[in-house]
Amino acid sequence: MSKLTVDQKNVKGLFQESKTSFLTPDYQRPYAWGEVECKTLWEDLFTFSFPNDDCDQFNE
Repeated sequence: MSKLTVDQKNVKGLFQESKTSFLTPDYQRPYAWGEVECKTLWEDLFTFSFPNDDCDQFNE
């Protein structure tokens, strides 16, 4: 069994770190993302990042 290590990071740091690896569980591998799912994810990220559609409230 593999060891799971959890660290708190911001999104920018997560994607910039070259040693980061992503694991997709077997039960999710057949799932295919279409335009609708991508749009939902983007809207969720935007809503989280810009509360009340106010970019001045953004916190890195």
